[in-house]
Amino acid sequence: MKKMNVIVLAVAIVAMTASTYAGNVYMPSPSELPAGWSLTVAPDSSGRGSITNKDWGGVSTFQFTQGNKDLTNRCWSALSSTSFDGIKVSQITALNIKLYGIEGDGSWQPPKFVFGIAKAPGNLSNRFIEWIPWSDGTPKPSPLAWQTLDALVDGSWVCPWVGGTYSTLADFVAAYPDAYFAEEANIQTVMAGFAGKSFNVGHANWINESSQYNDNNRGVVDWFEVGIDGANTTYMLNAIPEPGSLTALGIGLMGLFVLRRRHLR
Repeated sequence: MKKMNVIVLAVAIVAMTASTYAGNVYMPSPSELPAGWSLTVAPDSSGRGSITNKDWGGVSTFQFTQGNKDLTNRCWSALSSTSFDGIKVSQITALNIKLYGIEGDGSWQPPKFVFGIAKAPGNLSNRFIEWIPWSDGTPKPSPLAWQTLDALVDGSWVCPWVGGTYSTLADFVAAYPDAYFAEEANIQTVMAGFAGKSFNVGHANWINESSQYNDNNRGVVDWFEVGIDGANTTYMLNAIPEPGSLTALGIGLMGLFVLRRRHLR
């Protein structure tokens, strides 16, 4: 009975700790990214353009610094991923982000989402979309401040290729119910010269119509959350797991290891 109680305790510890991490992905620095993620950085001719760790008001973040569009066209400073390739836009059930827009020129925007979307499986017509946070009733804060925004409903989405603007992501889905994140092998077929992947977070001057939003921008992101079919993952930037949680996981795993050795004897 004692052995059984210890087994139950060890399994409980592992289960609780695993659940703590099941919804979190940690990105300690731009040079330490999980599988499926990469940097898309294209600076201007002066060298401005980067993604770096930044402490902003006591918050550990990634800072996204965008180049000057008047010096170089198609500047980028974004986190990019192939992890969502093949997923339909309609499967996105959560899309939240904590951000702080610092500066920029023209109609500049804070770091945001840019998606490489194809119209439908078997139809690689361009339906790339960009989220414009400070629009459609979501104003730029004055003075500038931290914001936690829901990209499903806050701001608006633009699809320059068809000249469409959508108040919510659901409105875009209603127009293109089969739209999906283009596979990496098809990105250049859908839009030649696109520098990123199907899922991008940051600044991206990817088409002429987007240049007004991506000019000398600088902003920081603490975290962003993506839900697919109700399963949410939070991406923690400039963050590592708390040592206490790692210790709990280690204790649980060690308990199972010891019990297994006793059982084998």
